[in-house]
Amino acid sequence: MKQKIMVVLCASSALNYIDDIRNAGFEPVILEPFVPENRRDEARKVFDTEYARLEGELPAVYIAKESYEDTLAMVQKINPCVILPGTDYALELATNLAYDLGLPCNPPERLPYLREKDKMHEAVKAAGLRYIRGKVVSTVEEAVRYFREELKSKPAIVKPLRGAGSAGVVACLDEEELAKAVSDDIELAKKKNAPVIAVLIQEMIFGTEYFVNTVTLNGRTVVTNVMCYEKRRIAAERPVYVRATALDSTDPIYCKITDYVVKTIDAVGLKIGPMHTEVMVDEGGPVLIEVNARLAGADQPAKWQDKVMGLHESDIALRAYLGKDIFHTSYNGYAAVPAKNGDYSYYNRLRPGCFQCAVTTKDIDAEEFIGQKTIMDLSSVYSFLGFDAPRSYSATTDFFTFIGTVFMVNDSQKQLDEDFHKLLDIEMNHIEKLFILK
Repeated sequence: MKQKIMVVLCASSALNYIDDIRNAGFEPVILEPFVPENRRDEARKVFDTEYARLEGELPAVYIAKESYEDTLAMVQKINPCVILPGTDYALELATNLAYDLGLPCNPPERLPYLREKDKMHEAVKAAGLRYIRGKVVSTVEEAVRYFREELKSKPAIVKPLRGAGSAGVVACLDEEELAKAVSDDIELAKKKNAPVIAVLIQEMIFGTEYFVNTVTLNGRTVVTNVMCYEKRRIAAERPVYVRATALDSTDPIYCKITDYVVKTIDAVGLKIGPMHTEVMVDEGGPVLIEVNARLAGADQPAKWQDKVMGLHESDIALRAYLGKDIFHTSYNGYAAVPAKNGDYSYYNRLRPGCFQCAVTTKDIDAEEFIGQKTIMDLSSVYSFLGFDAPRSYSATTDFFTFIGTVFMVNDSQKQLDEDFHKLLDIEMNHIEKLFILK
């Protein structure tokens, strides 16, 4: 009988774990979190939509009990040899289960520094690294006072203490916007039954945003991918993400970012597994936005990652939890390159690649998606998801109002950029090429 490896809340890029587990000779199983009865139908649709993207047979799915003790007893009977967190929301449950069962995991006492956005900045500050000034507030009045007195009424960011995908993250240019954002996020925290009903206010840093994906094992970190975000003004006053492009290790900023991120990993106390770290770079260099102790999201296909990077991150992360070599891939011997300072290693990008966040400049009622040939005729397109119809779409203003995601790869950076701009032009100016509209 094969040993089992459990993925807690298997969604987005964590779906890639399922094939990796099978290819490693283990049996995958999925643990869904407990959902209150009034939200179960909604949650069931979400989970089943995610599982529909899996190739092959769906693994056994277990549902967590209302009490942690009952869940622990159930998982103990299932007897997994590894427990992997699939998303941010699974991190606490997966870590505590693994710890109580004596399985590889990060120290539970470090969870606040891996999840809570104020704590992670406290950690990098204590380590002597650059951080973003901020304050946790529980009332609008307290927020306005900090905005006036400490930030001198300069632009600020309001965000929940926990969360992912930029949910509740608002850029505020004035006091009125700040007060509304704080009020909305406090209400959001109440609806989610957050352990602390408060929000974080931070000074706004203007620069270029990057994210760095890493895997850590026994004090050594390997960088699996670095990507640069590109933003555009679409329909709102503030720009939105339109793509993330894989950075080549020869880029002058590459080592500055990765050096900073590896120090950040040490500061927050990650001991094992993947980390998705977002940083902003301005004239002062890199500074932390936030860390996420899980795989990068955006539903990235493993085979697309293989084409761009020569590897996919879930495979390297699984190898870490199994105590195997994370500096060579398991399927083609592709090896990481030691950094000049010797503190970490990194994998070189094989070819240019990006994922494009599909946008719309206006509210639309899409009756039918007709754009598959239009998208796939672009030579750089590898695959896409989303573009659901019939459905109503609001003009794109954030991560949750994209109409889809397109994964692109090409041996030529010039051709990749040309195809990206063609696709963006279609979305912004010729949406009728993608949908039949009411």
